[in-house]
Amino acid sequence: EWNNRLSLLNKGKPFMTKEDVKEQFLTLTKADFLEIQALYPDAKYVLMPSYIKLDFPLVHQTKRHVLFKIEKS
Repeated sequence: EWNNRLSLLNKGKPFMTKEDVKEQFLTLTKADFLEIQALYPDAKYVLMPSYIKLDFPLVHQTKRHVLFKIEKS
């Protein structure tokens, strides 16, 4: 199961290291997160580096991170 989830966060691309997944994770879009949430309805939030902008409601922000609520607008 964990491999399936990591594969989704890696946009379905093969990965060998956490750096592989991190690189792809940072490029995920609103549509990508909504697709993931369709498979995992309990996934309600996403924590990203503060420089990442997503079209989701902002829940909390610090200098380093931003927490978004995953929902259709």
